[in-house]
Amino acid sequence: MIPERALDGYATSSDWQESPTRIAVLPIGSCEQHGGRLPLLTDAILAEHFAGLLARSLGAAQMPPLFYATSHEHTGFRGSFSLRPETAMAVVRDLLDGLERQGFERVVVVNGHGGNFFIGPVIREINAQDRLLKVLMVECGAAFDRSEEGARLGEGELHAGASEISRILAIRPAVVRPPEEALPAGGGLGNKLRRSDLNTFGIGCRDCSGVWGDARGGDAAAGAAMIASIAANQLAFVRERFAWLAEQPSYAGAGGIAIRPLGADDIDAGMRLCALAGWNQLPDDWRMFIELQPHGCFAAVRQGRVIGTATVLAFPGCAWIGMVLVDPALRRMGIGTRLMQAAMASLSADAVLGLDATAAGRPVYQRLGFTDHQELRRLILRPRPAAAAPAAGVRSMREDDLAAVTALDAHAFGSERGALLRWLHRRHPDLAWVATDGGGAVRGCLLGRPGVVFTQFGPVVAPDLATAQALVSSAIGAGHAGPVGLDAVDDPTWCAWLGSLGFVEERRFTRMLRGGRSTSGAGLWAIAGPELG
Repeated sequence: MIPERALDGYATSSDWQESPTRIAVLPIGSCEQHGGRLPLLTDAILAEHFAGLLARSLGAAQMPPLFYATSHEHTGFRGSFSLRPETAMAVVRDLLDGLERQGFERVVVVNGHGGNFFIGPVIREINAQDRLLKVLMVECGAAFDRSEEGARLGEGELHAGASEISRILAIRPAVVRPPEEALPAGGGLGNKLRRSDLNTFGIGCRDCSGVWGDARGGDAAAGAAMIASIAANQLAFVRERFAWLAEQPSYAGAGGIAIRPLGADDIDAGMRLCALAGWNQLPDDWRMFIELQPHGCFAAVRQGRVIGTATVLAFPGCAWIGMVLVDPALRRMGIGTRLMQAAMASLSADAVLGLDATAAGRPVYQRLGFTDHQELRRLILRPRPAAAAPAAGVRSMREDDLAAVTALDAHAFGSERGALLRWLHRRHPDLAWVATDGGGAVRGCLLGRPGVVFTQFGPVVAPDLATAQALVSSAIGAGHAGPVGLDAVDDPTWCAWLGSLGFVEERRFTRMLRGGRSTSGAGLWAIAGPELG
């Protein structure tokens, strides 16, 4: 809903502090001669008026106008004052910095003076820094005027003619002098000068009146039509670019981004991305990917900095894609898709591809040909229960159990992944358990690994629910400190039992496949992790 009056310089500090808006509008005018009919502050009047319209439409804060800018072309006319471009740039930088410190994220600069060429470079400089603050600029004249009146009155006009007079008559008629008070035209180079010549000749060289156009006319009704057209087109322009900024928050977009192999020197960068996403991995996990699949790890880099990752673990007949991470400040620019394409291109064409997708990532993977296969629930237990003895038939895993564990896991997962299981066991034997039958044969297993947020249990492989329960009970009763979590298959009885132990659902994943057949069979109760399968 549009407020009755926008937040502006006439409001109190309390009003500004209580306002939730993150949008500000900054009008910039000038103090320069406008012939004999219009005041020195004409450009500021126009900028402030259009800024108010925008602020009300956007629910934005309206900054007081800047009355001084760059007007060197009006040198020689007493009352015209101009800042050096570097001074004006510094002023606008300081104001924009202040708005950013006060929590504003979008600023629209409304420029009322066509000679304020300094504004564009300042806006470009700030946006190119990829700060949270994003800045747009709109003009108050012909660039946004689509009215018939504007086309008719603006022909051949650059300054203080009938078009500009009409606009001021529409919004501030009391400040417009009658035509007979205008200075007589003539006394200069006249139509020989072009706008670009103002870098060499001041406007008084063209006409001693200081007017570039016809100062005799002007019509309030025509001005109102022009004002309405400009305001509507400004608003549409701003809203469209706000939407674009939501899609492309980086000034360079996806330009300058390259995909290259991920190596050991990039582990710290991978951990930075994990921290930004709140993921659970440790440096050891990154080393595992690089050791097990050195040609299946990829980094997206921009300006020499890693801003995205993807990993692949290849198994017989299938492969698992994980660790698809993109810096939050650079999302929605196709970086994740490019990483996925690099990962997929590293694999054989007939391999079944799998991944566990978050809700945000699932549409991306669907566009790449992945289809839903299975729902998973991430369940977290905190705090841990008191230590307890292992359940009957459950003991710590030994290295000589790995062959049996690999066979069980291959049946449940759908492919042999002994190297991964061996890596998990050797790194964290205290988190590995097996369930045995009366003759001592291995019939179920659970492995685990520590993480930044919780200790991950998985895979959990068992022929039945009771065996899976015995493995999990034994693992959580081992007395390790800190929360534990597992990514459980979405079986109601199984998840209800985990809930009875105190596990709480944190999020969900969708197991997705590409290649036409399932990678898993019976007996998988919890996966090794979204990045491991």
